[in-house]
Amino acid sequence: MTIQQSIQKNGARKTAIKMVDVVLQRKIGLSSLDLADSVTFMNGLDSIQDSLEAGDIQNAKDLSIETADEMLEEEGFGEFF
Repeated sequence: MTIQQSIQKNGARKTAIKMVDVVLQRKIGLSSLDLADSVTFMNGLDSIQDSLEAGDIQNAKDLSIETADEMLEEEGFGEFF
């Protein structure tokens, strides 16, 4: 499923969560559900969602990587990446 298809089927917010989860899965094998809720995650989702709704898929991808990296750093995984 493409990102555009996911937005149409699931909405921009759920797609934003999935995008962050994909990055987390690739880096540490966990999802956002496995980590503590954080302001970083919520703010990142807001920015990713805004980009998706504006049609800026590349920026949304970049933001999902940035958000996941910041979440990992908060959780103490930063020194591994």
